[in-house]
Amino acid sequence: MARAYLADVAYRQGHYEEARKWIESLVDLADSVRAELFLGNLQANTLYADGLLQESIDATLPLISQAAQNNEIELKGNLLMNTGSGYTAVGDTKQAIHYLNEAITVYQSQKLRIREAQARLNLGNALFLKSPNSPDTLSEYEQATAIFKHRGQGYAMLKN
Repeated sequence: MARAYLADVAYRQGHYEEARKWIESLVDLADSVRAELFLGNLQANTLYADGLLQESIDATLPLISQAAQNNEIELKGNLLMNTGSGYTAVGDTKQAIHYLNEAITVYQSQKLRIREAQARLNLGNALFLKSPNSPDTLSEYEQATAIFKHRGQGYAMLKN
C-alpha cells in the first residue's frame, strides 16, 4: 500500500483530482480493512477539500460503522469529526453537533486529548452557527483552548 501514500501526498499538496485517481486505482488492491478505511477516509477528505461537501459526507458515513466493527477506534473518531465538520460546512448544525459530540466521546474514551480539542473547536464552530456567542459555544472554545495550551499547542492552533 505504499502507493496509498502517494495519494496522501497529492491530497496534502492540493492535487485533489490526482489523489482521487490514485485512490480509485488502489481501492480494489486494499489488503486489509485498515487499508480500506484509510483510502475511504482519504477519499472523503479530498472531496471535502475540493468543496464537494455532501459527497464527502456520503463517503464518510458508511466508514464510521466499518471502523467501529473493526475496532479502529481512533479512526472512528476521526470519521465522526470529519462528518460533523462536513455537516457544519453545509449548514446542518443539528447533525454537526451530533457527530462532533460522538467524536468527543470517542476521543475521551481513548484519552486522545489533542483530537478531543480539535473536535471541541469544530463543535464550537457548529454551535456558533446555531447561536453565536452562546454559553455552550464559548464553553467549547474555552475547553479546546485549555487542552491546546496544556499540550503546548494552544498558540499555534489558535493563531491560524
